[in-house]
Amino acid sequence: MTVDQDRAHMHELSGGSAFPAENASAGRTPGLSRRQRSAWVALVLLAIAGAAVMAYFTRRGIGLWEDSFDYITAARTLVESGRLGRIDGFGNFRPMTHFPPAYPWALALFDSAGLDIYSAARWLNVGLFGLTILLTGTCLRKATGSTRWGIVGAALVLSSEVLIGVHLWALTEPMYLTLALSSILLEALSIPDTGDRGRDPPAKTGEGG
Repeated sequence: MTVDQDRAHMHELSGGSAFPAENASAGRTPGLSRRQRSAWVALVLLAIAGAAVMAYFTRRGIGLWEDSFDYITAARTLVESGRLGRIDGFGNFRPMTHFPPAYPWALALFDSAGLDIYSAARWLNVGLFGLTILLTGTCLRKATGSTRWGIVGAALVLSSEVLIGVHLWALTEPMYLTLALSSILLEALSIPDTGDRGRDPPAKTGEGG
């Protein structure tokens, strides 16, 4: 008896489909499995927890370092004159040439919208810390193919004293981390997944071992 005849015989004996689970899955709409949805929920909750932690630690204001003066002054000068830099004590414009420009640009965007620039710096870091947690978990999940490692990595970022400390100050490091992780994730997504992650390489065949 052939395989097809055997399947037909089982179908007749059961009075219906011999493979109901297979037929049910064939008609199911493609989407995230329950495990995948749970993983995303866990990562999002960790990111929200991180943002809440950062909001609590900066409840009295964002930390200011000597470099923070250059960023905030450059942002205000950009809004007032359209030039990225600062006015020195003699009234001369000094362009910003020794600091990355993206952070003061972001602060200038909030300042031009009428928001207090110090509050903007605080809430920007709150959001960036949450994004860093989410992106770390997503990158690890993509790199390892393991939901567990993605959640573990995100939890490690959330509990890292060093990374929490970095986000307490009005500096460029939080934005750099978020943009760097975003670039890594976009590059990883552009690489086709062959499905060989975690598998052993094929054994060599041929004479001579």
